[in-house]
Order: sequence, then C-alpha cells, then structure tokens
Amino acid sequence: MAAIREEIDVLYIRLPDLLMNLAIARDNGIFPKLMKKYKKVQLMVLDEWLLTELTEQQIKDILELVKTRDGVGSTIFCSQFDEEGMYRNLGEGTLADAILDRVMHTSHNIMIDSEISMRERYGINSNPT
Repeated sequence: MAAIREEIDVLYIRLPDLLMNLAIARDNGIFPKLMKKYKKVQLMVLDEWLLTELTEQQIKDILELVKTRDGVGSTIFCSQFDEEGMYRNLGEGTLADAILDRVMHTSHNIMIDSEISMRERYGINSNPT
C-alpha cells in the first residue's frame, strides 16, 4: 500500500494466476509481449510463491520471469516456505538452483513466525455467511 501511495507501479498476482497467464500467452504467441509487460512493473508482488510442486514448463517460465526482472524491478515473494521448501517445490535441480540463486542473492528475508494466522488475528472471516 505504501508503494501505491508513492505512485510506484505495482502488480499483485498469485503465482498460480501468473503461471496460467504465461501458459495462455505462450499458446497465443504473445509470451514475449507479456514478459515485456512484467519486466516494466516497478514492484511485483508474487503471492502463494511455490506452495505446490510445479511442472517443468512452469519452472522454466519462473526462471524466465526472474531473469527478465533481475536488476530491473523489485519483486516480493510471499511464501509459507523457507529456502529449503522452495527448493524442494522447484524440483531440486539445475533450474531450481538458477531461480533461487537469482532470488536469494539480493533478497531481504522477513520471517513471520506465528501460531495464529493473520485472518484469525484480525478477525477476518474467510467464510462469510
């Protein structure tokens, strides 16, 4: 919210939605155009970062995105996993190394350790009636 107040160009997107957008763009022949759009965003917030294991194509797409944005814009990765958990969900191979090297070498980690979820803490009902 502070970035938006400062008129910084911000994109918030869940990783599953981003991966779906990239797959559709590839199928429609506009993948480079979409990557160019993602590169221009000053601050990208990727929520649900690596919550599940991914396909090889999805991992390649993430590598392409991370390489495209490296040194150009800021990216916030919101995850419930530490680096080891992220590595495991990326398949623990060369692509995982390439992605996490780029993500972690210039990152600032903010760990929030709590027994209570934010929804519970702030009284947010996730199932409104």
